[in-house]
Amino acid sequence: CENCGTPYWGILGETGIWPLRAVVEYHRLMFIKNVINSDDERLAKKIINGQKQISGENWTNETELIGINHVINMNKITEMKKYEWKKKVKENIQKTVEKEWNDRSRKMKKMRHVREGKFGKKEYFIESTTEEVTEYLKIRLEMKDIGNNQGKARKCKCEEEESIEHLLKCAKINQDEGGNNATIEDFKSEKRSRLEQARRWIKRYLEIRENESREEK
Repeated sequence: CENCGTPYWGILGETGIWPLRAVVEYHRLMFIKNVINSDDERLAKKIINGQKQISGENWTNETELIGINHVINMNKITEMKKYEWKKKVKENIQKTVEKEWNDRSRKMKKMRHVREGKFGKKEYFIESTTEEVTEYLKIRLEMKDIGNNQGKARKCKCEEEESIEHLLKCAKINQDEGGNNATIEDFKSEKRSRLEQARRWIKRYLEIRENESREEK
């Protein structure tokens, strides 16, 4: 998905789920293997063999290009056993997806809390309720109403740009919070206990900000 943003790639990285395109490509590569190994009289095999003789765009040529893009030697398709082919296809698509996730996480500002980790289902998913997982995802992927996250140019009460990194260090915010008991490492953590610390801190901050906004009105 060329135009998909932080929530899409962030959630994929946190869950370890492949993007839909990769799933489709996996099934195409498995299907062409099954057909090529099937009976010569099978209609699908006749079509694939016929398309191989034609240059230009067609289903077979496009599928072989998919394999090449995943660094799979398509010339080995007839030699490899089904389980070997399946293993190779899965491993190589996984590597492609992980590389794309790494590249995008380095470019997307909202993925800065997760970019030091690895693509795959995180520890907090196993230990947390559905509601907690939703909150922790929002925290790790900068989906809370902080700074520019929701199209608002919010500022801290000290007039600096509002961001998690700034708020955790700001003396005025720490004073309101009664002493800061969260760190940026809590927001980057994959452990439930530390993410819960971050959740409580940000919940308290948003409550204070909302109350002060009402008083000003």
